[in-house]
Amino acid sequence: GSLLLEPQSTNAVTYSESFDNAYWTKANVTITPNQVTSPNGTQNADKIVSTNMSNEHLVYYFESALLSQVLTFSVFVKKLDYRFAILRSFTTGTFRTSVFDLDNENVVSQDLGISKIENYGNGWFRISSTFTSPSTVYPIQFGFSATSDFSYDGDGTSANYAYGAQVEQGSYPTSYIPSNSGTTTTRLADYASKT
Repeated sequence: GSLLLEPQSTNAVTYSESFDNAYWTKANVTITPNQVTSPNGTQNADKIVSTNMSNEHLVYYFESALLSQVLTFSVFVKKLDYRFAILRSFTTGTFRTSVFDLDNENVVSQDLGISKIENYGNGWFRISSTFTSPSTVYPIQFGFSATSDFSYDGDGTSANYAYGAQVEQGSYPTSYIPSNSGTTTTRLADYASKT
């Protein structure tokens, strides 16, 4: 056997499982909560549906506390209609994106930073990107697309599923820390000993 011992970490996202909450800004998408079973075995994953607009389609919030830090942004995603999942934020003076192919299970682009996709079974993937945040308030954004671009012609019905967003200090994603009560949540460091 083996032990997974993790450092202390804090999920800065305060509504990590409620994308329908006003905490998250919806740009040309609608959110239907609790539509399918998430990786934790509960029916609490949200359906993110594109509106019939020709524009960017994404969900985001503004981060104001973790400035000029090495961060890792991750979210669980599941394909229904859209092949690509996208993460975007502001770093090194401009918006940068990482694109993930949910059909081929690979990273298409990691312009945002070091990115990876992990298979969690039952169609779920955890996508993540590590980047250095700017010194002022910045957006944390994610969405889905058929063309690996946020901007496209939505149809009002096509959608994918999402669950468990996490933004934490550090150069890799630690195990998911539920943080869904309006405040950040901290997981203490794991510790093991043997006499």
